[in-house]
Amino acid sequence: MKQALSFWSISLTVLLFAGSVYLGYQSADSEVARLLSRDLRASLSPLRDLGAFPLLVIIFLNNSIKALMVIVLGIIPFIFSSGFVVLNGFIIGIVVEQAVAARGLGFTLLGLLPHGLLELAAILLSAALGLQIGFAVLAALGGKKAFLGQRYKNSLMLYLKFVLPALLVAAIIETIVGRYILPGG
Repeated sequence: MKQALSFWSISLTVLLFAGSVYLGYQSADSEVARLLSRDLRASLSPLRDLGAFPLLVIIFLNNSIKALMVIVLGIIPFIFSSGFVVLNGFIIGIVVEQAVAARGLGFTLLGLLPHGLLELAAILLSAALGLQIGFAVLAALGGKKAFLGQRYKNSLMLYLKFVLPALLVAAIIETIVGRYILPGG
């Protein structure tokens, strides 16, 4: 049986993400971007009044549930894993362009990098695991041994060992940076 994660699933995930970030950044002045930004601000506005701990819990649960669902729904080849990566990359590209325009590159990097690197690595790992499961489904449909149960087991172990801890640390950093280091950001 192959490993739970392959070079191809990681590469495809990173390429999809990088391309969608670029498209989002380039599209930040479009009507679609304005609508997405408006909807994102509206959905996040209730979180502004929360205390640090409830906010941390919400961020962690939101990210960890989405990361898990991307893995679990990998059984439907490519739709959820790649769609999740593309949509998130596009939104991140829009947010980064707008933040740089409004606050400058330094402020944007200070607000995103401390937690973003961990969160991004965890989310991309989850998406790559979901894609790997999708590859296995296609192999099984093609009559090859796919070891789907073992792939799920390996993927969930990686989720528990790496994704969840990274998302927890990222949520702690995001809460601290957002509340105490860059208030009003």
